[in-house]
Amino acid sequence: MATKTSHWIFADTTERDTQLDAVEGDIAYVLDTDTVYSFDGAVWNAVGGGAITPINFYEADAPTGLTPGAEDDDFDGPSLALKWTVWDQPANATISVTKSHVKIAKPRVGGINWSGIYQPIPSATFTVVAKVAVQGLLTTDFDMAGLFILGNVTTLPATADLDVLCIQTDNTSAGAAGTMTLALNRYTSFNTFGSVLFTVAGIATNSVYMRARVSGSDISWDYSTDGVAWIFLETATLPQTPEAFGVGGNSHNNVVGAPGPTALVDWVRVIDGTADFDQPLLGRVLGAIGF
Repeated sequence: MATKTSHWIFADTTERDTQLDAVEGDIAYVLDTDTVYSFDGAVWNAVGGGAITPINFYEADAPTGLTPGAEDDDFDGPSLALKWTVWDQPANATISVTKSHVKIAKPRVGGINWSGIYQPIPSATFTVVAKVAVQGLLTTDFDMAGLFILGNVTTLPATADLDVLCIQTDNTSAGAAGTMTLALNRYTSFNTFGSVLFTVAGIATNSVYMRARVSGSDISWDYSTDGVAWIFLETATLPQTPEAFGVGGNSHNNVVGAPGPTALVDWVRVIDGTADFDQPLLGRVLGAIGF
């Protein structure tokens, strides 16, 4: 009988070895070594036993069905596309494109410090969808990755408002230690927390589909754990006029030191209007990986 297992994407073997909730049968791809591992319940073992024959590592749910638009990105080029602007006010993020992901790595600096990439909004009414994952330590609090809408970022980047739908580690909530929390947060700048608009505790995955439906300053937020069934969270009004959408990461943790969290974004899609964005799921090849 076939059994469904999980796959992970780690920045390095240190991050892999500190992932506490891996179970027997899980598969992991480690970015810095270009190696796929399987977990036997105790240790990670390289798949293929050192053979030189490459395999294809599949991302199971790249969106299809629409002609790619100007704002869309699968992050499958050699570098970050010019349509993105890097927003890194603390000047401490390492942003790269690798294996069909954009990777936003953050250090632990002892507090809130969002960094990411953004594009200008295409119109006053639009929908943006992204698949976002956070790679952090489940023993820490508030390692975050998310989809955000920015206000006044082009004129006042250091004090831009942002509403962020983020997936975060959570080791503080009663009964949720070692799990993930989905949070819709408001910030009054890249390093200033405003308020929590909505939370969903006990998320069993570090990778979530996120959707923002923007109409003027009103933003309706949804999420999905499978890319098919969407759950509405809340409609919120951004205090400043929305100017940009983007994705990013935040090491919102008072512990200083390495390693920090990494935001991994598989793809971004933008459509006109705020109708439902339900894409069919179809696998894509991320590239040949040699062992």
